[in-house]
Amino acid sequence: MMPLSTDLAKAFYYPHARSFVRVYRKRCDLADAPIGKPETSYYVSGLAGAYASREAFAHYIRGHWGIENRNHYVRSPG
Repeated sequence: MMPLSTDLAKAFYYPHARSFVRVYRKRCDLADAPIGKPETSYYVSGLAGAYASREAFAHYIRGHWGIENRNHYVRSPG
């Protein structure tokens, strides 16, 4: 997590931005075998201080993907 300067926040057209996060992900199956290529995601946030810790961002990002996965889950017809 990096604090974001006011000038950079304006460049993002997000004047209330306070922090910037880079997340590096590697997907694995249940046997820890790699699936696909690693990917990097970037997040810009208005959070600052204790709300913008690494642990807090990990919690928020995992929570978001949990919701996404539940919304897009499709059952096998078999």
